[in-house]
Amino acid sequence: MQIFKLTQYEYVRVSGTDALAFLQGQVTCDMEMLSADRCLPGALCNLKGRVVADFLAVLVNDKCFLQITAGNAEKVYATLKKYAVFSKVELSLDAGPAAVLGAIDVGSEQSQPPQIAQCDLPPWPQQPGSVTTADRIYSIRLPGPDPRYQIWCWDEKQAAILAGSPASNPEQWLRAEILAGVVHVTAEMSEQYTPQLLNYDQSGVVDFKKGCYTGQEVVARMHYRAQAKKRLYLLQASADGTRLSTDNEVQLGTGADAGRAEILIHVDSLNTEQPAVLLAILPTLFDSEKPPISLSKNPEKNLQVLSLSYAE
Repeated sequence: MQIFKLTQYEYVRVSGTDALAFLQGQVTCDMEMLSADRCLPGALCNLKGRVVADFLAVLVNDKCFLQITAGNAEKVYATLKKYAVFSKVELSLDAGPAAVLGAIDVGSEQSQPPQIAQCDLPPWPQQPGSVTTADRIYSIRLPGPDPRYQIWCWDEKQAAILAGSPASNPEQWLRAEILAGVVHVTAEMSEQYTPQLLNYDQSGVVDFKKGCYTGQEVVARMHYRAQAKKRLYLLQASADGTRLSTDNEVQLGTGADAGRAEILIHVDSLNTEQPAVLLAILPTLFDSEKPPISLSKNPEKNLQVLSLSYAE
């Protein structure tokens, strides 16, 4: 088992009689599917169909908590506040759980940290998107085929125990997110990308069967009427002992006519068995062999396109 301290998130709390109905008219996921034993990934878009932020929605004692990448919660709060005046809903920026941990390899032979054993954790959820609870601790299995979990602890005493767990390299958690094809929208990325560019329409962040929400007309039109010209791709770079440059781009082809594609997130090689992986926005019609693709700042590394589970 590998445990990670997840401090990279902020929280918006949505409560009141109309909380879920209000959110249903604002976000891309079907809030009617949210329950005490099911979480939902979703996104908030602007009127032009660009993603303001993505989130994970979890129901805690009839209050909906939106987990958002740090730096973006205030913008989500302000955006939702503009539309909340006619609903019986209360919005607030919230400190969130007393402790939030990530966990992978929970079924491995490697023993769990003693701090985990000391706390009354609920059973690990078996299905993607499911939630189990016990004694103010929530175990959340994140969407996707490869098991990734979050532990939300609201009890201060047990949170202090969990906080003492030896933490694994945080880049291992980032690697797991990248391999799952997950990109979280930072404050710098806010309102720059459509859900389609981030594969949110394929990964379950957008529900096309629900009713209207802010930006829905644009998002639906792009999905039903236009073939995507660009999408998010998972790439693997060969492990040769050198780190990736921070200002890299994916180069499509060679010479003066070579195109460039944006890398949204990457993690360097952690060992010989875990080469660098990255998520980049590439043209959907590109051929990874003709012309070859490479890294603009690390041309010595071979790039390989890997399949994404939700795009198969």
